[in-house]
Amino acid sequence: MNGYIERWLQYRRLRKLTFLPLLGCVLFVAMLTLAFDERQHPILWNSAGAADLLFFLLFCYYGIQLSRFRCPRCGDYFSRGKAAHRKHSSGSYCRHCGLPLYGEA
Repeated sequence: MNGYIERWLQYRRLRKLTFLPLLGCVLFVAMLTLAFDERQHPILWNSAGAADLLFFLLFCYYGIQLSRFRCPRCGDYFSRGKAAHRKHSSGSYCRHCGLPLYGEA
């Protein structure tokens, strides 16, 4: 049972790491747009573009890692693959064995 807990903690960590750079990118651009003029600070805007590119690449990297998360029960990809025969009304579930997200039954 301890392996299940570790796998779900890894899933939660990956989910947070996936969407944190996206949030950082949006907030960074919004803050920069409100605080500085592009014509007066072109170097700042160029470096902000580079930072946004880095945020986007981190979002893509962790998103791929999240999509490759393996189900603790069956070992197949949790969110990719064939549709499960059983339909759950609450949230996500393993597409192969039907294990609910976080192992809740």
